[in-house]
Amino acid sequence: KVYARRIIAYRNLLGGYINITQLREVYGIKPELVGSISSQIVIDSTRIRMININLISYEELKKHPYISEYQAKAIIYYRNKVGSIKNKNELLKNKILPFEEFKSISSYLTVY
Repeated sequence: KVYARRIIAYRNLLGGYINITQLREVYGIKPELVGSISSQIVIDSTRIRMININLISYEELKKHPYISEYQAKAIIYYRNKVGSIKNKNELLKNKILPFEEFKSISSYLTVY
């Protein structure tokens, strides 16, 4: 029950799981446990809650596990400076997010 609650709570923070390896990020979950339950796990990427970086507030953005407060501020500052972010890759090109962080959060970002 404890692991199930943690898995669901983290899923809600993320906006959904994109791949099974993200379960290793859940507090207390060891790789062996992920391996033993992986056959029972279904990842439904159609249910991912996307983050529109042109509309999200700083308060909401900083809650995401892959974004630090500093990075959330930088994204909002950049958005205010340019008016509207046309492509999420701008965050990488303009060094707002380092490559590894961008790779982690990119699947959750949109700019419609």
